[in-house]
Amino acid sequence: MDQEPPGPVTKPDSTAIDITKYESGRITLDVYASSRALLVLSEVYYPVGWTATIDGKETPILKTNAILRSVVVPAGEHDVEFIFDPPSYRTGFAITSVGWAVALLLIVIGASRNEKIRGLVRKGG
Repeated sequence: MDQEPPGPVTKPDSTAIDITKYESGRITLDVYASSRALLVLSEVYYPVGWTATIDGKETPILKTNAILRSVVVPAGEHDVEFIFDPPSYRTGFAITSVGWAVALLLIVIGASRNEKIRGLVRKGG
């Protein structure tokens, strides 16, 4: 294991995992473990932009076996969620939206200055 989990982790006597959602930026699981355990996903560890929550509370994501992603799950039933939402995506989306709005505005301005188009608009099509 590359990152040691905080506190002791044991192999539980019984476990159950149900993947309730698996999308490109969100993985949701219903997890049961009879004791505190390490939940390892066969997903590549990529620290930038990923967050993990257990029952809605953020928890650290650990790097396991040099490449995999894992979290420490307490004993009992829990909702575990991994979400990919880096700030750069939101910034890029905002910049792209502004770019499309400017492009649309320029198209409308250009079209309004064209005599053929103004004539068609006056005639109703």
